Amino acid sequence: MPLIKLFSPDSKKKALISADNLEQIKAKGEQKLGYKIIKVVRESDGAEIDDDEVLEILLTSGKELHLIAYGGEKASRAGIKVSTSGGMGPKFIDAKDLKSLTQLTENEFGIKIEKFIRKSDDLEVDEDEVLQELLNFDDNWLIAIESKKDDEEEDDEGFFGEELRKLKSEMEKIKKSDVKTVNKTGTISNMKTTQLNFQMEQ
Repeated sequence: MPLIKLFSPDSKKKALISADNLEQIKAKGEQKLGYKIIKVVRESDGAEIDDDEVLEILLTSGKELHLIAYGGEKASRAGIKVSTSGGMGPKFIDAKDLKSLTQLTENEFGIKIEKFIRKSDDLEVDEDEVLQELLNFDDNWLIAIESKKDDEEEDDEGFFGEELRKLKSEMEKIKKSDVKTVNKTGTISNMKTTQLNFQMEQ
């Protein structure tokens, strides 16, 4: 028999079974996962499998089939499926509002998050009410868009670097035009140039 890997919606429970039809999948899955299975969906895209003929086609691909087994209300609300714009994930994050979802996702993936969009249509999820509604649907796979903070810092460095070059250029002009006297050790005695040198050293 082909191998099937079953996951609970929060991915905390997993089971490897062999089955030829949906009835066997549910019976063996319930025994191993420990809850009543209402439906199974394909892990890769969330498509529900409710027909033995479709299941047979998937099983003949020669690859191990990964399915998510949904149970009662509690199981279907186990969390939000999240992956990152950088290609990490997906993982299920148990959160009831955007603030906690952001914090938990940042901790899980080690990134800074700018916003969340729904994977299926790229629509931004920016309200807690919308997030809570998504918990009731199978199509709750979100993409965490990583913050561009690092790029902005690089831009800032480029700006200040340019300003520093301009300041050095102005100082050179002052040295040539305003310096009146230089003592024996070569120290510039002109006040304006001395002040600029002091600022640059800081």
